[in-house]
Amino acid sequence: MPDDFASRFDSYASILGPLGRPHSFGTLGTDIAAQVGLGVAAYGELSRLYVTSGIAARIVDMPSDDAVARGFRLDDEEENSDQDLKSELDRLRVGPLCADGIRWSRLYGASLLVLLIKDGGLWEEPLNEGSIDRIEKILAYESFDIKVESFYSDPSQENFGEPETYRLISPDSRKFFIVHESRTIRISGDPLPRYARQWTNVPWQGRSALFIARKSLLDYINAINWATLLLERKQQPIYSMAGLADLIKTPEGVERARGQVRLVDECRSTMNTVMLNGGTTTNTTKDDYKILDLSLGGVKDVIEQVELKLCADTGIPATKLFGRSPAGMNSTGEADQEGYYQLVSSIQRNDLAPALNRIYTLIFAQKSYRGKKRTDFEICFNPMWLPSEKEQAETKWKLAQASFQDAQSAIGFIEIGVISQQDMRNHLVDEGKYGLTSKTLPPPPDLAVAVDPRNPDRALVNALKPNVGQPAPANPPPQ
Repeated sequence: MPDDFASRFDSYASILGPLGRPHSFGTLGTDIAAQVGLGVAAYGELSRLYVTSGIAARIVDMPSDDAVARGFRLDDEEENSDQDLKSELDRLRVGPLCADGIRWSRLYGASLLVLLIKDGGLWEEPLNEGSIDRIEKILAYESFDIKVESFYSDPSQENFGEPETYRLISPDSRKFFIVHESRTIRISGDPLPRYARQWTNVPWQGRSALFIARKSLLDYINAINWATLLLERKQQPIYSMAGLADLIKTPEGVERARGQVRLVDECRSTMNTVMLNGGTTTNTTKDDYKILDLSLGGVKDVIEQVELKLCADTGIPATKLFGRSPAGMNSTGEADQEGYYQLVSSIQRNDLAPALNRIYTLIFAQKSYRGKKRTDFEICFNPMWLPSEKEQAETKWKLAQASFQDAQSAIGFIEIGVISQQDMRNHLVDEGKYGLTSKTLPPPPDLAVAVDPRNPDRALVNALKPNVGQPAPANPPPQ
């Protein structure tokens, strides 16, 4: 036996495996989230997830922006003509900053709106609402930049144990300043148990909307990446080399086998051609090369189930989160839209309305404000959905049909004597229909005309019909 002869009892993988291919599929068994640094659910990791994932950004941004997208107003008809109030809201950027406050509370669980007000006092002192000269600016702070500096310590007060002052990091992250809580508006995230709030920066910290959906979001990222890798491996080349077992018995044979594999791969990559050993007159064994086409059946269904799980965790329907068309026969997506509108309405009612109420109150308290000042008002939000012209026309047509049926029923009740014509008129006045009022009603018809003793109300019914109450001609015209 030659000295360089070596017997191999392991698999072919140890010989033909390290071929120096530029790509690898070893990531299929690992956590993709760990590779891109999305593993730990901390502030930095939530920030990275928000910045690097478009779906994560939509989970946070979409409800926040939609809460203020349609606008808000006071329950005061004069607001539309109050240009001073509109200018003040635009100057302070109330809408965008409120959206940012809700955005950071959904991302981190808490945020703080800080109002920089000139009232003659320091920022760490309580706000003197009777001496407000001007609101200079509004800032939105994330919970990571907020720390409670002191608490109210008087047990006899209802604010006992609540934060009194906050230590905030400046926007340039180089220094901090102290601000009194009366100069701030706090916005908390989803409800969080008291036990879980022990390790948070602020005692009113809420739950992050992104954190609760983080596991489902990572599953979605993994599913999309794995599906992409499956596409790359969908066509698997198989090269059957004749005499491979005898060829790899020596080191020289191993190099020859590797060289043949490289040659086949290079020819297919550059010339789209495969050269194989067709055998000789003494050796009829031939090489074989084929491509195995793998099926991707079921991959789409798995991804859709992962998407549904993510939608369930976030409360945002797939039609909004992924922009998909409603699924199912005769499905219009109205139920999905209604659920999403309820989510946004909850944000408006619980977070946005209290913040706007406080901002409006301080705007009206400014000495520099020249518009109409109000003390009793209510925040109203414009509808999030407006019907199209076609839908409005269809609604009017259906209402007209219903009104016609009501009128027919009323005429029937009058004819059978259930109610009188005057009763029906009074009902229409009470309902405010057709613009009728007690002053515009015509006098009742002359009951002496065409009165049937057996049915006195018959004259009232005839009054609704044309030419009623006029005497019939003595001599009808000839036919």
